Amino acid sequence: RAPPPLCLIELSEVSPLCPNDVCDAGPEFAMGLLSPDDISDTAALLVECFYSSTLPQTTPPVDNTAHDRFGEPVTMALSKATLPRNPFARVADPSQELPAQLHSATPALQERWRTASRGLQWRLAERLQRPTVALSLEASLLLALQDRTTGQLVACVEVSLRPIDGKLPGEFAVPPLFLIHSDSDLGAYLSNLAVLPGYRRRGIASRLLEACEWLVRVEWSLDYLYLHVDLHNAAAVELYGSVGYVQLPSYDPVCRAPRGKPGARAAHNRYHRKLLTAHPGPSEGSRVVAGMGSG
Repeated sequence: RAPPPLCLIELSEVSPLCPNDVCDAGPEFAMGLLSPDDISDTAALLVECFYSSTLPQTTPPVDNTAHDRFGEPVTMALSKATLPRNPFARVADPSQELPAQLHSATPALQERWRTASRGLQWRLAERLQRPTVALSLEASLLLALQDRTTGQLVACVEVSLRPIDGKLPGEFAVPPLFLIHSDSDLGAYLSNLAVLPGYRRRGIASRLLEACEWLVRVEWSLDYLYLHVDLHNAAAVELYGSVGYVQLPSYDPVCRAPRGKPGARAAHNRYHRKLLTAHPGPSEGSRVVAGMGSG
């Protein structure tokens, strides 16, 4: 029986300079950029990882003693989703066909999927039609991992240019093209790092994070990568701290937690940054041009 087709445009095809230890996800997985056909499944992945504990889940055998390629035990942590906080976000076409894993979901989760689908289309924009890893003032870049055996999308991460202002971007964030003259400079921002539950503890999140850092440093020629970390998530705090992400306390007042379900624990998001190059960069609060160091 032939394996299912891979919709992803593999990273090695669009980034020839990418070293094998970064863009090669191993024999089990393909790492790459989304095609238009991947939007529905990616939106379902984000909804399952960040918005539901009741969706049917695909759970392949998991090796709980898995180690990464450096021989260290794998620690799994996710970055907080940056899906919509927009009360007017019901814009999706209700006729969109639901993925199979959402057929038994609540109407609220199905609506969240529709919104997430439209949000991905909005943010990824022309990169869906013309896949490239080049820096863009118009479109986010989303890396995904696809199981070569089942064809299922099992993990993703998004990186984009956003104002260096400590604020959580929304689902339909204004493209950076319209923000180049704003008070805050633009920098590389990571969000929506998600791995399906049945695929965790395999080093997948770390591999995607490493690939994003390489793309930002080499393909985008930027020195810093920014992200938000929920300080209530001890695993995430440990993961990002262990690889060099440092909290920027001066942005704490603007890191407001999104409104969640009534009675649910509010996220305690804080803005973090990592220096991706060996040479020293500007101190916090200094002017940065598109996230680049001054020398």
